[in-house]
Amino acid sequence: MHFIVLDDIWNPQAWRDSRNSFLDDHNGSRIVFTSRVHDIALLANPGGSPHHLRLFTEEESWELFQRNVFQQKICPPELCNVGKKIAIECRGLPLSVVLVAGLLRKITMTEDHWNEIAESVSKHIGGGKALDTLEMIYR
Repeated sequence: MHFIVLDDIWNPQAWRDSRNSFLDDHNGSRIVFTSRVHDIALLANPGGSPHHLRLFTEEESWELFQRNVFQQKICPPELCNVGKKIAIECRGLPLSVVLVAGLLRKITMTEDHWNEIAESVSKHIGGGKALDTLEMIYR
């Protein structure tokens, strides 16, 4: 039995080549893949309905942000406003939230440091090419 995950398949031949590498011996094995191309998703299961990712709401982004920065702890009150601002600036992209939260986990947790990060996130993710690139994953 096997469980294989293939990420970001862009062309149909890549899927065919990958699929043909694994025999289907009907023992419960699975291959899961991600693709930004709807037609490639249909190659795997022509009658199926591909799962489309969606952007997070502001509340979901804030929850993910807190979980990744503080693990089981609660956000200190003095960092809540700037933390929410940072989470919102990630524009609903879970990958952005996780990346920024990972950075914040490693720096001194002061309002000044977080405000610097908030400005940087706003400038580089909130409206730049990074956002366009990350949003492609969710379209």
